Amino acid sequence: MMSTIYYTLSVAWKEIQLMLRERGALAVYLLLPLLLSSLMGGINIMTNAEEKTAAILLHVCLVNQDADGAYGIEVAKALQSIDELDVEVYETAAQAEDRVAKGEAAAAIIIPADFSKDIYDYTPTAIDVIVDPGQAEGASIVAGIMNQVVAEVTIWGEVQYGIRAVLDESGALAGVSAEQRGAVEAQTLGVVMTTLNEMRRTPAIAVASEDLEGAQDEGWIEAFFAMMFPAITVLFIFFGVAWLAPNLLKEREAGTLRRLLAAPIPRGAIIAGKMLAFMLLACVQVVVMFSVAHSGFKMPLGRAPLTLVVLTLVVAFVATALGLMVAALAKTSK
Repeated sequence: MMSTIYYTLSVAWKEIQLMLRERGALAVYLLLPLLLSSLMGGINIMTNAEEKTAAILLHVCLVNQDADGAYGIEVAKALQSIDELDVEVYETAAQAEDRVAKGEAAAAIIIPADFSKDIYDYTPTAIDVIVDPGQAEGASIVAGIMNQVVAEVTIWGEVQYGIRAVLDESGALAGVSAEQRGAVEAQTLGVVMTTLNEMRRTPAIAVASEDLEGAQDEGWIEAFFAMMFPAITVLFIFFGVAWLAPNLLKEREAGTLRRLLAAPIPRGAIIAGKMLAFMLLACVQVVVMFSVAHSGFKMPLGRAPLTLVVLTLVVAFVATALGLMVAALAKTSK
């Protein structure tokens, strides 16, 4: 047993010495992923630090043909207050449609002339959203925003209609003037909607969301590096396949592998030694990458260091085994 371990370590040391001679390959293997990750991380930090506008900015055209109606005005205000939308107001629908047709706007939103009147009369109405088929994702976002805006207006219209229906059936306002009736309806609507909004802010049943340990989530910077650095590390670990397989095939072609097999060394020790050397190289790469990411970019290393070690060994073993399989199946190093 001890002799097998000795032979395995001897073969691994021989492979490590060969690796150290190929300084260019080592530099590419260890430094290139570090340089790539650092550049991507730096660019991402600078971009997000300098950017002052919304992450999504869609150019839309707005035509409010119900400029004198209360609901038309409120919908227009709501759209212009959304940070993700760059709203340009036009007088006619033709002007807005022309901008969309030229690809200069993701959508044209047209509020019809009788919009407020239809809502007051509880009559079905529609806001036209003309989208650019070449900007499908942007058009989908605009449609989703419009659905939310219209849903809020619909609630106001339904509540207003309900108040008017209750007052008509009760006869409480019989004989009063139209101005007095409108004032009572408006006051009642304000009270109901104020109460409804207060219930939204402080619901009777609240749902709290947290992870199993009650810890706070990391910020976007930490989350970004926690995805990027491990991904690039694993990518370059598998680059070792293109190093291990040709080296083994070159030994076969040069005859050194036959001499090694002829030596009084168990074949398992030869395979294990070669795998151990390249697994060690993969582990060194993980240590270098994660150390720089943690110290320089505050990347979290998780809460289970032993699991990280085991996972690193498993990935290194898989990449090394894949390299041996390629060498076993390939005929030449080319």
